Amino acid sequence: MGLRYHGTMNETEKYQPTGQLLAALNEWRVAVKAEEHAREQLRAAVAWDLRAYQVSNSEMAEHLPWTAETVRTIANEHEVPGGRRRKLRTVKSKLKEV
Repeated sequence: MGLRYHGTMNETEKYQPTGQLLAALNEWRVAVKAEEHAREQLRAAVAWDLRAYQVSNSEMAEHLPWTAETVRTIANEHEVPGGRRRKLRTVKSKLKEV
């Protein structure tokens, strides 16, 4: 970024941020807003998949940077019904039907 120190202030001057600082601060604010928006989009997509595919919180968490507890919180925030898990059939249960 090439920051350089360009002088001193005397004791009577009031500090004013430089244009460089203000630009960097604005860039940071834009990045924070973009991150917040992306997080909300991801949380909505997680809730949609939980509802649509009826996967457990722990199964969903395996694909995310969050724990199953965080996924449960997301599900609660988006009013996804809990306690549903896909029923997996074992080979033994399939053989019993034959």
